[in-house]
Amino acid sequence: MAGARPSVLRISASPAPGPVPVSFSDNFPSRTTLGADFRAETLQIEYYGARYPVGAPRVLWVNFSMSSNRLQLVRRIVQGTLLGALALLLPGCQSISPTPTIAEIRYIDASPDAPGMDIYQGSTAQVYNMGFATVTSYVPASQGTYRFAANTSGTSQVLVNTNGTILNGHQYTVMISNVAASLQMTVFSDQSGPAPSGQLAFRIINENTSGGSYDVYLIPSGATLETVSPIFTSVVFNTISNYIDIPDASYAVAILPAGTVPTTTTVATYEGALTTYNAGSAHTFVILNQKVVTTPGAQVQTLDDYESPDAPTI
Repeated sequence: MAGARPSVLRISASPAPGPVPVSFSDNFPSRTTLGADFRAETLQIEYYGARYPVGAPRVLWVNFSMSSNRLQLVRRIVQGTLLGALALLLPGCQSISPTPTIAEIRYIDASPDAPGMDIYQGSTAQVYNMGFATVTSYVPASQGTYRFAANTSGTSQVLVNTNGTILNGHQYTVMISNVAASLQMTVFSDQSGPAPSGQLAFRIINENTSGGSYDVYLIPSGATLETVSPIFTSVVFNTISNYIDIPDASYAVAILPAGTVPTTTTVATYEGALTTYNAGSAHTFVILNQKVVTTPGAQVQTLDDYESPDAPTI
């Protein structure tokens, strides 16, 4: 979803029990409600009005991403305090909630051949029918130690599981990776604060099961691949690097097989478009298998780990 125009979901919660009105913008229906048909998919959002005292304000968090024209839903209901009318705006792709007093978790399916999966945090399903290369938004979560599991979609068959501890004020990624026969689930922390002044923070994850190791380049505006040095070298499969800080600028990410010396005729395994990043932001590049493999290759997804609450939407 990197580079896609964000689709904004506006949510308001009434103090009275009952359906929560949900409005959409950016070419979505102007108004719909829970259970309404949405582009051939059904919104299935749990709403527990009884959890709150009568008349108490409540916040409904809904994060979703569009993948292969399917609506992937992640939902969590948390209590909040409202001043005036409640209007919560969540970008439809990898939204970043600035609330620092809770934990937040996002989910990514990096396995090229696993079936559709339902992802659980404890006994609660967080994502339904998740498919390859899907990344959710960050979802609020309570601090604690949880058993995370990926089930074959619509069944109780556990494909992979792991335990993870999450702490308030931190952000985490739960990643399902590797081929279906050797499926892995990993819980790791993301940068939840700004890079130093005048800098951007980046890290790299290599989950391409067939690509070997890579050198990773960030090519600034006006430069070419052969004129810059890699920012990460020899990134092997299953690597989750540390973050590094680089000067704030617009960059295109490119990857080459490790040890390749680029020339003017070198064709990168992957080269993305020139992208402008908000000052102080943090991002993760994830190297994945190509969705349709005709020759050895890779795709790269950019995950937005931290953005300043005051940053403009790009």
